[in-house]
Amino acid sequence: MTLRFDTLQYYEKLKSADFPEAQAKAWTEALTVALAESSSGHLARKDDLAGFRDDIREGLVGIQIELADMKSDLKLVKWMGVAIAVAVAFLVATAFL
Repeated sequence: MTLRFDTLQYYEKLKSADFPEAQAKAWTEALTVALAESSSGHLARKDDLAGFRDDIREGLVGIQIELADMKSDLKLVKWMGVAIAVAVAFLVATAFL
């Protein structure tokens, strides 16, 4: 599919709307590239994205497993902190009694 696009007209329209010359040129070039890519068939399709979706799901499962492991480690650290606090309190109490 061929798409006709008048880049000069687009550039001049941007310039007449007070766009700086460099910005008008960049926008014109970017739109030209985007239109060329969309008509060349190089865009991602649903089938292309399905593979990425599966990869992302697998990554999320791995992250959930790691978070569960971290959660159990944090519980252990919390209980160790409580045990240390009780031991310190006990030592302080015996030192003054």
